[in-house]
Amino acid sequence: MTSDDTFVSALRQVVAVTPPSMAKQPAYLRSALTRRLGEQGAHYRSDIHLVVGALDENIPQSLIELAPLTTSDIAWQAKHLAACRAWSIEAADHAVRTWVEALRLPVHASLPNDGADDDSFGPDVTGVTIRRSFLVEGAAEAGED
Repeated sequence: MTSDDTFVSALRQVVAVTPPSMAKQPAYLRSALTRRLGEQGAHYRSDIHLVVGALDENIPQSLIELAPLTTSDIAWQAKHLAACRAWSIEAADHAVRTWVEALRLPVHASLPNDGADDDSFGPDVTGVTIRRSFLVEGAAEAGED
C-alpha cells in the first residue's frame, strides 16, 4: 500500500469531476483513477483496489454522513470494511483514511469511553447504533407477546 499525495490528489480530482450518476460505480472509479494516474497507475494498483472496494461498500457516503468524524468513527468504518471484504484491518484502515483525506473530512479526537471494548454495531453514538438497539429491543418485545 503506497497511498501518498499523488494518489490522494488523483482520487480527489476524480471525485470532483465525476457525474452524480456515476459517483457510486466502482468500475467507473477504477477506470477514471487509472486514466488520471497514467503511467503511475500500475504503481498504485493496490490503492486503487482498496478505494474501489470501499466505494462498493458505500464507505465514502457513510463517512460524509458521519462528518465531522472522530477517530472512533474511522476505526469502526475500517473494522466494518475489513469484515465485509475479508481484508486485514490495516488494509481497510488505509482505504478509509485515504477516502477521509481525499474528501477533506474533518477528524476530531475520539469521545471518551470507560476503556471497555465495545463490539456494538456502529461508532460510539450514531443513528445506526440507536436504530439497531431499537430493532433488537423491538424484536425481543415482539417475541414476548
